[in-house]
Amino acid sequence: MVAVPPDSDPAQVGAMAEATGGRVLVAPRPYWARHTALQEALAFLAQDETARNGGAEHIHYADGDRLLHWVETRPGEWQAAVGAIQEVDCLVLGRTDHAFRSHPENMQQTESIINAVGSHLLGMTVDLGGGSRGLSRRAAELAVALCPPEQYGDAAWPILAHRAGLRVAYRAVDGLEWETPDHHKEKAETDLAARRKRARQSDADPERWRSRTRTALEIVKEALTATTQSLP
Repeated sequence: MVAVPPDSDPAQVGAMAEATGGRVLVAPRPYWARHTALQEALAFLAQDETARNGGAEHIHYADGDRLLHWVETRPGEWQAAVGAIQEVDCLVLGRTDHAFRSHPENMQQTESIINAVGSHLLGMTVDLGGGSRGLSRRAAELAVALCPPEQYGDAAWPILAHRAGLRVAYRAVDGLEWETPDHHKEKAETDLAARRKRARQSDADPERWRSRTRTALEIVKEALTATTQSLP
């Protein structure tokens, strides 16, 4: 199941559905794709007869570009992580030191702030910027019910699960390294020199620093809000 922004090219949406053999959902508004994907995944579990009879009870969420890079470059690691999702209610899939440092400095420095706040609130060391989570049905229900559709959810989803007494764990992987150099290419960019050049170009752009700083601030605000919300 894939969720895409509302301005997506209809032809590309159709091609994606054909290539994946799954449902491609067009989010009703910009920045609602994560919420849309999670909401529809819950609806699928509710309708699936096997789930009601003790079958699938967990969801693997991942940002699409990150998932493609992960599956293409380290399929075994991805499969192992998916297996581990079923062991807890919320599995934060973060980045190893190698994966984290593959990102531009404008991401490393701003996301270090998010990670520091999130680690303190969760009582465990986590990297929250990997764009991937494993969620039980209950954890996903909390995220959909309490997080507005436009929220990022990077910190709020695990914090809400933690506050609800659900099992939250962390797993670092190499496959969630910086995926942007893959864009508009037929396969993942693995040339280290090319990746480093792209990172330097990103860091030379002041707008990238402004954008990443704004994003970090919003995610920290979401984290703090999640610590005081009333739980259903």
